[in-house]
Formats: sequence, C-alpha cells, structure tokens
Amino acid sequence: GEAGELAAAAADRVVAVRRDLAGDDLRRLALATRDALGSGIVAVVGTVPPEHEKTALVVAVSADLVAQGCSAAAVARPAAAALGGGTSKDPNLVQGGGKNPAAVADALAAVTASAQAALDGLAG
Repeated sequence: GEAGELAAAAADRVVAVRRDLAGDDLRRLALATRDALGSGIVAVVGTVPPEHEKTALVVAVSADLVAQGCSAAAVARPAAAALGGGTSKDPNLVQGGGKNPAAVADALAAVTASAQAALDGLAG
C-alpha cells in the first residue's frame, strides 16, 4: 500500500510528504508509514478537503528514536508555526494544523529540515 511505498522511498530515515487528507486519514497514513519504516520520522502535511481552507500536520516518530530523545512535538513545531497553528506535546505522535493553506510547501520544507536535524542530533 501507500505507506509501504512511502517508507521504501525514505531519505535517511525521514519520510516527509504532502497529502491533502482529513485529519484522521492523515494520522492513519503517518502511523502506517512509521510502522513500515521501522526506525525513523514520518511527517505528513496538507490541506483538509473539501474546502482546503485549513491545514493538517501529523508527525510520527518510531519508538527507538523517542527512547533516544527524539520528539515528534519538537520536529513538528516549525511546521505548525508556518501553518499558523500548533500541535500537542507527545514525543511519539503529534497532530496539528492551522489556517494558512498557502504555507503548506513552507511547512513541508520546515518539517523535513527539523526531522533531519533531530536525527543528526542523535548521531553524536
């Protein structure tokens, strides 16, 4: 399925993609992709159908990385800010969004960079 394909295409244990889905579907996709990835960070961002006036963001971090101090909340923070919203504080999975659909591309770039930085921070 899509989650397996996304996991297979991961770059350095990071999957960051745009999908325009409702929040629950976005969360399911992020979790399935994280599970298929095994170890890594998955971020999915997009606009919420059918109006596409709101944005949604989900970041999921594998348990091994959480145990090393990686936090989904920290990874998601820059992207959530770009979208004009916030997220929860959970280290494993955060879901959030905002009301700035024009910023989805910026949010995707921000979350990709923060995910990579989080992994780089663990390497030492």
